[in-house]
Amino acid sequence: MPRFACLMVPYFPLAARLRGERAAVGAVAVLDGPENLPRLIAVNEAARRKGLAVGMTAAQARGVLPGLDARKRDQEGERAAREALR
Repeated sequence: MPRFACLMVPYFPLAARLRGERAAVGAVAVLDGPENLPRLIAVNEAARRKGLAVGMTAAQARGVLPGLDARKRDQEGERAAREALR
């Protein structure tokens, strides 16, 4: 009989992007979208405490938090993280 499992990883693009790195010290966000208007698709707890939220543009986020560590989405890293979870 086949077995199935479901796993929820909050802010998966961020978890995949930071996978293998030391713990993030400050506010970190992952951006995706067109080059002229990237948006936050995942933020860590430090960024949320500073007022950042998913859906904000990169410009809005930097207006709230100039020192934000903003990283582009890493599709290949997400694929590798999914494989590791399996």
